[in-house]
Amino acid sequence: FSVIPKMANLPYLPPGSAESVRNSTIPWFGTVQAEWVIDRVLHSVLPVAVLTLVSVSGWSRFIRASMLDVLRQDYVRTARAKGLTERVVIVKHALRNALIPFVTIIVFSLPGLFSGAIITETVFSWPGMGRLYFLALGEYDYPVAMAVLFITAVLTVTATLLRDLLYTLVDPRIRFS
Repeated sequence: FSVIPKMANLPYLPPGSAESVRNSTIPWFGTVQAEWVIDRVLHSVLPVAVLTLVSVSGWSRFIRASMLDVLRQDYVRTARAKGLTERVVIVKHALRNALIPFVTIIVFSLPGLFSGAIITETVFSWPGMGRLYFLALGEYDYPVAMAVLFITAVLTVTATLLRDLLYTLVDPRIRFS
């Protein structure tokens, strides 16, 4: 599908690879040209869209459902009865409580991003850890595959620690006194 716009001299997004063949110079020798930066941005639009739109759409549905659930709770009704403005009720009482399960989902999606990156980097021929893992499995290069799995495990443990630290900021029940 990308050949038709190219033949008609229409603007198009490049389907794969990290950069065009015509820009195969090494950019860190000398100044970085604006053409090289634009080429990199155009080549990254489709992979970034694939990796983010899937996650963001699920996150937005989840936070909406969580917010609707929290807005029906008694403490939100009590905050409104105390005469607080709607903005204070939403931000201070409802949003902080709705973010508690959302923090868990968003933090654990970071290691899950690598599994999506394996497919995305392979489809778009983008050089990265996902494609490295895919090629290592195909070539029976077990040390490289184990290294990628180790990095993913470290990311999962780090994400768990980050989740616990973020809970202290988000959860209104946790107080330091």
